[in-house]
Amino acid sequence: MERGVKITISSPVKAFLSEYSEEELSSLKKALTYTNTAVKFLIKKHYNNHFWKSRNPTSWQEHLNGLQKDLKKTLVFEEDGKFYIRPGSIPYLTSFNLEIENQIVYPTPKKIPWLKPPKYILYPYQEEAWTKLLIEKHGNVSLCTGSGKTKTIIKLCRETGFRAAIIAPSKSIFYELIEEFNSSFGKSKVGTFGDSKKKIGKLFTICINDSLSNVKEGTPEWGFFSGLDAIYVDESHQWAAESMESTCHGIFANVPYRLFFSGTQVRGDGSQILLN
Repeated sequence: MERGVKITISSPVKAFLSEYSEEELSSLKKALTYTNTAVKFLIKKHYNNHFWKSRNPTSWQEHLNGLQKDLKKTLVFEEDGKFYIRPGSIPYLTSFNLEIENQIVYPTPKKIPWLKPPKYILYPYQEEAWTKLLIEKHGNVSLCTGSGKTKTIIKLCRETGFRAAIIAPSKSIFYELIEEFNSSFGKSKVGTFGDSKKKIGKLFTICINDSLSNVKEGTPEWGFFSGLDAIYVDESHQWAAESMESTCHGIFANVPYRLFFSGTQVRGDGSQILLN
């Protein structure tokens, strides 16, 4: 049997390539390259800014160079002469013959008690969602608006007991999650990080994605979040792709369980590969 490209997942954000040909590497790069259509639009708009170009051609060109640099992105990276991809890209590389070794050590789930048991019973699709995500460890599920994503996330938290960040896209969902988690598990287990609320050190931390983007490496907040067991991202498609990338591959780089919830896991700015 023909051997494929060997991929060694050494961390939640790095899967190193080995035993590949130049042709295979080139094909991987091609498959993991995308054009950001939002940047493409900005370039077109910039070309039409004749006033800027005539007034200060140097700064106009510098800005254009920066935009062109961001136009195409390749999700094959190099570190110390070795190439790696994001582990989240692997399931989408269905046309490649891959040999995968996962070296990540995952925490063991440990069910925790309810403060107030829910009065509702999960629908079969919600049960299927959380059980399959727990098996997958790094994956996503599409549940339409009103289908109970929050209830599914709370069930995951109850069944695993992981130290987790639950990430909301907006203030309104942030406060809804705080209320639900306080009711389900008690305020002693629930922290907050967003809208000027910073209470870390709890079992569960409800966050707003924009607040996480501002955390600096070396701070107590960075140390806390980088040591968690899991992240659960609500409405993941609403998180700006570049912000999600910098956060998930920065402050959360060492977090092993990475589960994403959304009504639709689709983007319209050309960065679908990055979201994947």
